Amino acid sequence: MEGYNSLTGAFSCCSELVIFRKFALLRYRNLMMLQAELMSKEKQQLELIVDDRESGDPTRESFAVNFDALLNDKSEEGSRQRELLMETRPVLKEYGMSNDLSLNKHTTSIVLIAFDYKEKSLLRAQRMHHDLPPVNKPNLEVLRGVFHNIPIKHHWFKNFEYWTWNKKHEYDLTSLLDRDSGMDMLTRWITWIITKPYHELFGKEKVICTDLPEDWRPLHPIRLSHYKDEHIAGIVTVSATILAPMLPTAGAFCLYFIHDELLRLCMIVLFSFLFSSAVAVVGMRRRIDSFIATASFSAVLIVFVSPNGN
Repeated sequence: MEGYNSLTGAFSCCSELVIFRKFALLRYRNLMMLQAELMSKEKQQLELIVDDRESGDPTRESFAVNFDALLNDKSEEGSRQRELLMETRPVLKEYGMSNDLSLNKHTTSIVLIAFDYKEKSLLRAQRMHHDLPPVNKPNLEVLRGVFHNIPIKHHWFKNFEYWTWNKKHEYDLTSLLDRDSGMDMLTRWITWIITKPYHELFGKEKVICTDLPEDWRPLHPIRLSHYKDEHIAGIVTVSATILAPMLPTAGAFCLYFIHDELLRLCMIVLFSFLFSSAVAVVGMRRRIDSFIATASFSAVLIVFVSPNGN
């Protein structure tokens, strides 16, 4: 397979490469056009309401308090409001004012975007698209490398489609299945160390998509280096286990050998700052938990150097 078919196989074998454009500018422009259309219909609706109210016709004057009369009036002038409302209804539904869909905030955006657009509003869809993660730049570089390593260029995309993943479109790209967005800083650092320096020294590339049916395999073998998440998670766990007792132990040892009160206070402030930074790196989810942990750590050091502690 070549071109898009080959890329489909690569996406199925390596989810980190699943990168698409969001077309945010076109979506916003489309929303603004729908908004302008609704404003125009709203203006027409108000004019018809005033016209019917001042018509002198008892039936048309009753439209404001009797929708049954509005729905069943067969006259040319009496049916104008009803026909305009019927024209406005699909635009309202598309724009986002219909109430036929309740949005669960705990539902993943990617799953909801897969629904048929006829069943949800563009406003809600735009909100979900806005929440998509930005492109993962290392993965984007890998995807570009896949394009550049193909020996026969004409097997890839033609004209403007070739520039879909170009740098000028980077602002509009999203890593649809990006698993790095929820990583803490420590995991990101260790991942970077493994995928950059370690890979350059010891990393090896292997052909992907070998398990796909022959009809779906890329025409030219795609070679990538892949590191299992379990291995990186194990390294992160070991690093966090070593880091956890290091600061309290180092703080206690330093304070034990320092007898100057002012210097002790300065060291407590320093170690509290280092502890707070370490908690941020490890990735404590709530700020209040980080504050409580740092305050507890500082209190332990203060008790350690207090007269009762001595």
